[in-house]
Amino acid sequence: LILEEKTRTDEGNINYRLEAWDKVMEKYYEHAILGYGVGRPVMYVYANVFYDTVDLDYFDVRDLGGNVQPHNSYLNVLTRFGIIIFPFFLYALWKPVERLIIMAKTNKSNGEQFLRLLLIAGFLAVIYVFAFFNVVLESPHHAFPFWLVIAMALAFGRRRNSPPKKIVVEKVNGNSGDKGGSADGDRDRGGEQ
Repeated sequence: LILEEKTRTDEGNINYRLEAWDKVMEKYYEHAILGYGVGRPVMYVYANVFYDTVDLDYFDVRDLGGNVQPHNSYLNVLTRFGIIIFPFFLYALWKPVERLIIMAKTNKSNGEQFLRLLLIAGFLAVIYVFAFFNVVLESPHHAFPFWLVIAMALAFGRRRNSPPKKIVVEKVNGNSGDKGGSADGDRDRGGEQ
């Protein structure tokens, strides 16, 4: 019993992704410097056929029931914003990695903090790889954890996020109205007033 037969261009198939990436790169080469822009899909697939998206907006695509996502967030950002903006995007992705590398090299704290560092680094690696093959930045369901893990990596190890240092407070007995008196002087008088 065959429930569903997939062709080589069905969504979810690796061949579909390769063809989608090829279509997105065509748009990139047409608008390499400033990018294709936002507000309109860079590709459109309906019934496993790729169409040009010049006259479609997202509402048209929704109504037609097609797919507009290239399943690669990095290619999508490159195509939409061009080669001028893309290095800034890569820099924003590099900073958390750099911070985690520095933290790993200089980490002289307890094992619990190092474990947190490893968990954040692992989640960051997973989400970066996930963005190569899925719609991450284009949907709020995946964009939230993507930017959340970046924020966590950037915030990790900051001084205000470190465990508090112990502060010892000693209570000094004495007359608060006595000017110039010391705690020792108050004790010598035995509390007489």
